[in-house]
Amino acid sequence: MDNLEKAEKIREKTGVTYDEAKRALEACNYDMLDAVVYLETLGKIRGPQVGTYYTEPEMYSSDEFTRAQAEYQESCKGGKSFGESLDSFFGWCGKILKRSMEIKFKVYKDNDEKFSLPLLLLIVFSIASLGATLVVLVVGLLCDYRYRFEDLDEVKFNVNDFCDRAGEKASEIKNDFKNKNNNVNNDNKDNINE
Repeated sequence: MDNLEKAEKIREKTGVTYDEAKRALEACNYDMLDAVVYLETLGKIRGPQVGTYYTEPEMYSSDEFTRAQAEYQESCKGGKSFGESLDSFFGWCGKILKRSMEIKFKVYKDNDEKFSLPLLLLIVFSIASLGATLVVLVVGLLCDYRYRFEDLDEVKFNVNDFCDRAGEKASEIKNDFKNKNNNVNNDNKDNINE
């Protein structure tokens, strides 16, 4: 920035004339900040307004101080009391319970719905007797029953595809077992006939 531009900048920012800005720059070796301070000392411009601040609590009434302190503490806590947090938690639990009653676990055989159960009850039965629940589900798969979850929101892991694949694998295992059993029976009949 050349000297003419510096003088113009000082004139814009301070409101002095171009000649006053040029003389201040010349007096301060063309340093803009020093030129502005120089103009202040000459009384050509007003210096920045200075506020006065007190740190002593006596300057404030005790009511103002107490209110300000309470507002600060409330903002630090995030604004929720323990009761409000508890209400929020129970509200969340209520939504989960309601949603688990809306989602249905359905049992099908030959594309015909045989049984329907809310997901919450399936979870309760599983917790009460995980082993028995798993045995019933596996035996159902081997008896060509299929399982689906209805009204389930999209999830990263597709539960219904997993249930379909488990049913297909159960059918394959059952068919393999039948084929091996038939082969053993045929071999035994051949051995008896000989």
